[in-house]
Amino acid sequence: MMLSHAGVMHAIIPSMSDLAEKRRAALRRYMEQHGLKPSSWAKAAGLSVNALNNFLNGSTQSLSQGTLEKLSAERGEPISAIIGDPVVGTGGFMVAAKAEVERRPAPASAPMAQQPRAEGLVGDKDLPVYASAQGGSGMMLISYEPIEWVKRPEPLFGVPKGFAVYVVGDSMIPAYEQGDNILVHPTKPPLPGDDVLVVLGAIEDGMHEAMVKRLVRMDSRRLKLRQWNPPPGEEQEFDVDRVDVVGVHLIVGKYNKRR
Repeated sequence: MMLSHAGVMHAIIPSMSDLAEKRRAALRRYMEQHGLKPSSWAKAAGLSVNALNNFLNGSTQSLSQGTLEKLSAERGEPISAIIGDPVVGTGGFMVAAKAEVERRPAPASAPMAQQPRAEGLVGDKDLPVYASAQGGSGMMLISYEPIEWVKRPEPLFGVPKGFAVYVVGDSMIPAYEQGDNILVHPTKPPLPGDDVLVVLGAIEDGMHEAMVKRLVRMDSRRLKLRQWNPPPGEEQEFDVDRVDVVGVHLIVGKYNKRR
């Protein structure tokens, strides 16, 4: 399978610069409301004294998830209360956290992904949703830069590095459609028959090539993956060399896209 990406990305997320400005504004409002100074707050959270100043003055364009978690812990509030919840832009995709949603029937060979029940949303809005964009054939691009936070579902309760990401592309229809929000457990080892997010090397601007597939088998040399709706000219099953793989992360469920 070709692992090269398309030269032009069809983004379904806000630009990083716009997102950074929204977060700066939200952070400044929070600090003003609570009488916080950036250097003293950073120090109290166990961070470098310049961690917040560099972001607020534009020297850096993001705060890492680890930094946000420390600030959140120091205040005893969810990340969303501190830095806001930017809304996904151009594509208009939003999380649909409903108990039941209309789903298209799937053949027996392509079971639908698990959907967390509404009463299974046990945590605060502290689960990061990472940025995604269109990649090459059967591929997507992801960035470990949160674009919003959603309620934590039960399968990811107590999983500090759990995350979600929007699906881009149609190679896994009907199990996963473009705009579905997959829920990822990055530390639980996947088994053959599990759905996985396979992350490949970084390409540019912190983006990684990635793909949502069914794991057929895995050994020290390669992965065998399956896709339900392969792009024209590609096989339903294919191999990927392990040397090209950064991570193989278990998908524990999804939120359907809003219809």
